[in-house]
Amino acid sequence: MTIRYQHAVLALLAVITLGTSCTTRKTITYLQDVELAQQYAVAYDRETKLQVGDRIKVKVNSTFLELAAPFNGAGYVMPGQQGGGGAAVSSQAPQIGYTVKRDGTIDFPVLGRIKVVGMTTAAVSELLRERILLGKYMKDPDVHVVLDNFTIFLLGAVSEQLGAAGSRDYLGGGQQGGDYAFTAFNAAGGGVLRVRERDKINILEAIAMVGDLPVQAKIDRINVIRKENDKYTTYRVNLKSASLFASPAFYLKQNDIIYVEHRYKGERSLDRGLQLGSYFFSALSTITVALALFVNKK
Repeated sequence: MTIRYQHAVLALLAVITLGTSCTTRKTITYLQDVELAQQYAVAYDRETKLQVGDRIKVKVNSTFLELAAPFNGAGYVMPGQQGGGGAAVSSQAPQIGYTVKRDGTIDFPVLGRIKVVGMTTAAVSELLRERILLGKYMKDPDVHVVLDNFTIFLLGAVSEQLGAAGSRDYLGGGQQGGDYAFTAFNAAGGGVLRVRERDKINILEAIAMVGDLPVQAKIDRINVIRKENDKYTTYRVNLKSASLFASPAFYLKQNDIIYVEHRYKGERSLDRGLQLGSYFFSALSTITVALALFVNKK
């Protein structure tokens, strides 16, 4: 075997191995065209606005317990706050929250019916604070409002690990605060993701919370179905591309439905064949090199 022939064989095997491995990688890798250290603007970075059926928690703080207590009928405790030992204190009874009614209002202690639909939690906090000051109930109200039932539905090729368990909750906590739970429908996949005390969540965070997507998911064909003004709009999301950040569906809304398309069985078989082929050609390359070295020594 001549040196030139050996080099040609090795080069051919290297090209085949790289080609098969790259083909498989391109089907499952997220954000393939993202450049490191480059900033990508999120075109639809916005605060979540309250909708009918949303449930919120409200905490009113004051330097005087007796003044704040009537506004904390259920006594919500702020995340990370033990209540007591600080200047701002309040009642410690458990909080059940306030549900936004069909007319867009909540029934709030002392103040009565307050319209909150279409408002952000920050805006509701300021509205309640102004109403308390206007009524001269206290001089130093500190109002904290959080969304308590951010719900997202997932269908299709969702995490195998979660789907296989069927109707089971997977609990966790995020670095940005809030707890979440995923309840799988059945072994076929799909389920409900519930996030507490978070006003905003993007699609990548939601996918991470359910344990990532399986290899049979078409990550470039993810549909987000959203109800807006009693009509449904479908957005197509491509997790392979940085265009994801500019999508209206990058940040999710309450009750969004995420449908992840399955790859066809033939596509999965082809990928498996390419993967096995890359292993075969890698092994063949090693054997060829070993034989070439052995022949050259002779």
